[in-house]
Amino acid sequence: MRIDLGKLYLMVAMIQVVAVGVPGISQGSQQSPRSDHELEASGEHNKLVGDKFPGNSQDKIKLRVKDSTLGYILNDIARQSNLRVVYRDVGDALNMKKTVDISGLSPAAAFERVLEGTGLSYTLTSDNVVGIRRIREVEQPVKQETGKIVGQVVDSASGKGIDGVTVMLGGSRFSVTTAGSGKFVIADVPNGSYKLSAKLLGYGQKSVPVTVNNKSTSVTIQLSASATSLNEVVTTATGKQRRVDISNDVVKIDAAKLMEAAPVRSVTDLLQAAQVNGVVITPS
Repeated sequence: MRIDLGKLYLMVAMIQVVAVGVPGISQGSQQSPRSDHELEASGEHNKLVGDKFPGNSQDKIKLRVKDSTLGYILNDIARQSNLRVVYRDVGDALNMKKTVDISGLSPAAAFERVLEGTGLSYTLTSDNVVGIRRIREVEQPVKQETGKIVGQVVDSASGKGIDGVTVMLGGSRFSVTTAGSGKFVIADVPNGSYKLSAKLLGYGQKSVPVTVNNKSTSVTIQLSASATSLNEVVTTATGKQRRVDISNDVVKIDAAKLMEAAPVRSVTDLLQAAQVNGVVITPS
């Protein structure tokens, strides 16, 4: 039997064309992406730098496929763009099936369209190597759980709220002052156990334990009146006289004795309690 070698070579060439397939028309045999181990052995992992395509890689892509693997699609884009693909840390992502029509897109737009929703991203080096790698997930900071403290500071004897009391949360930056009814609120307090302290001149300081746990915590602090030791105050009073006739009138106030009779929270309270003749206290 005579064999025409010319026809035989032509048949082999046609079979190879069918096997490779035409992108967008025939699914045929798809090129398998290079494995991570092969790339690591070739040293190409270290080339994943850069983020822009060179000016000579702006030809439009012609590719329309159905249910093709991601690896095949990426390799075909690179082939049409005269680029070389390097994969790193992609896992099984290249085996996912996709149906895309990216005809008419630039290589950059084609890569972005195909990689959308895959968890992969691309970079390009100056030597026309496209790097495909998994997007690193940014760890989100854990939001600290907080609560708030709602409370009131009252007089232990009368039960009435005391205004102007300084309330401090030990071991934290929180410090508030009570309102007219003695109430206060400390918000956004991190969960935990604290010591809540209240103090005001004329009252003994009081501390109570409090625990914050994702909700509003109520607390009532009772303060007891307490005499406060002050240094003696000397005042000088004069009447309406001519300047040449004025002489100093010295009055000595027994602060300790006065505070036994009533709570003294300021120098003004002390002068009012002393009832010094000729001294008039005018509220500011």
